[in-house]
Amino acid sequence: MTLDADIKDRIKSDFQDSEALTAIEELTASKNSGRVARCIVIASMGSLQKLRELIELAEADFRDAILAGEYDSCMRPIRDLCVSFLIASPADFWISEAARTLYGRGFILTALKSIPATVGPFNFTCDQSEGWAIFSNGNDAIIIKKSNRQWSVTADGDICKYGLDRTFDDEERFRIQMDYYLSLRQC
Repeated sequence: MTLDADIKDRIKSDFQDSEALTAIEELTASKNSGRVARCIVIASMGSLQKLRELIELAEADFRDAILAGEYDSCMRPIRDLCVSFLIASPADFWISEAARTLYGRGFILTALKSIPATVGPFNFTCDQSEGWAIFSNGNDAIIIKKSNRQWSVTADGDICKYGLDRTFDDEERFRIQMDYYLSLRQC
């Protein structure tokens, strides 16, 4: 099993040069990938010994590695590592579900700007922020914006015929339209 490029890059930035290759090899050999691998890397804090302990922990129960990487000591979520290291704080949770949708279609979150939301209600953590996010599949870029509880997208191609040339006040409906648009582009 191979590691996503962002995981390898994060290891190279977090670990000493002399340990980065070993960390990549050991994490790859563990067969942990995606969310669990990101959690292991974050929770290891650049320590090869801690990385090894977390790999062992994940072998017993992967959920323990997720707790170590995404939650604080009071069991509050502090980051979302399902698809990217960029969703690094609760202020970034506004893009989490959309990021999962695009990740499922091969688009990687490459840039993210989060700001406090101006329009409530603020019932959930993800309601408290808005901003913009850029996704890429290597060939095309998609920009998603959330402003005043309204979702919009800018993308290459004719988004008009897929119903994406307007704003959405329902995030789920927006994600469904995005998924539909991306599924047809893959054909």
